[in-house]
Amino acid sequence: SVGSYNFILATPIFEAFRFMGFWAFKNYYNEAAGILHIPYSHFYYEPLFIAFGYLLSGLAFCALLIKPHDRRVIFLSSLALIGIFLSKGANPPFGYIYEFMFTHLPFFSVFREPYARFTGIQVFSISILLGLFTFYFYSFLESRAGKLSHFLPGRLWKFWPLILLMTVITLSFPIVTWQV
Repeated sequence: SVGSYNFILATPIFEAFRFMGFWAFKNYYNEAAGILHIPYSHFYYEPLFIAFGYLLSGLAFCALLIKPHDRRVIFLSSLALIGIFLSKGANPPFGYIYEFMFTHLPFFSVFREPYARFTGIQVFSISILLGLFTFYFYSFLESRAGKLSHFLPGRLWKFWPLILLMTVITLSFPIVTWQV
């Protein structure tokens, strides 16, 4: 039952990292009948979707590897980590900090479902980081086009943005296939 559900413990950090912390994704509307709250949610726990979910966040943080001193990248990476930390709520690591803020800070109790409240911070920063990573990586590949021709046939590396776009479309397949 939703009334007895502990929302501040709904999102483990590994789920927050791939944007999958919404409580209804893992819970049944009618457990005896096997009916999930969100009928298509089981797809997101298949290995391919798990890998793609981590891939997007991982690639976004790779912008730190390419441009470690860029202030925008540092700021957005910090903002994404803060969003992940707050989205996970009272789960480890350092879950006691969230619990302390939840019980002792005035008005912090409005954040009783941290995933729904703080994932926007994470999505915003990760999406811009992903764009910066794509730009920096594409520029890197383009500047070394002659050297890369030995490894990649023709101009195959120019399809990098398309590959990234296909990853995003694959992750949003319920919307694309009209199952939502």
